Amino acid sequence: MPKIGYFFGSLMKTLKGILTTKGDILTFNTQEARLAVGANDTVLTADSTEDLGIKWAAAGGGGGKTFAVKFKTSNETINNDSTLSDDAELLFTPTINKLYQILMFVYTNSGTTADFKQAFTIPTGATIQINAGDFQVTPQNLMDGETPFPDVSSGLDQNKAILIRLVMSSTAGNCVYQWAQNVSDAEDTTLLEGSVMIVWEEQ
Repeated sequence: MPKIGYFFGSLMKTLKGILTTKGDILTFNTQEARLAVGANDTVLTADSTEDLGIKWAAAGGGGGKTFAVKFKTSNETINNDSTLSDDAELLFTPTINKLYQILMFVYTNSGTTADFKQAFTIPTGATIQINAGDFQVTPQNLMDGETPFPDVSSGLDQNKAILIRLVMSSTAGNCVYQWAQNVSDAEDTTLLEGSVMIVWEEQ
């Protein structure tokens, strides 16, 4: 029993002499050695070219990362207006030469007639593919964001899912959701609080 105590006491003394800083890792080459803690958000990676066989490195790209989440924070109502306008909250600034997947849930009320249309503006040279429609109907496939796609329902609050693939060019700019009445009339058309744009950037 005393030998075990001596062993652990000696081991702790050795470790105390090698490890000096929070996050240090004990490793080995020809003898015990210290690998200093890495920078924030780096991961421990095997590398046979390193003296200690391991190193800290940036995390490898998986499928992608959440780039932005934008919410409609209050109801917005228009009438007598069929001109597409930029939404002040449902937009983001993509990085040039990157690929994005975007999921939107859009909640609307267009009165008694099908009276809601929507589109996107994107930077020059970028390309966009859109799959959109009510949850209850077959979505329509669109190859650009400039052609408005009208609402197919009316009356009560409606839910719409929009799936978007955006490929950026070397030109900077914003990706902006636009909406308006499909046909200008005096009835209120409302984009409801809680509508959301979720953006993933592919690595």
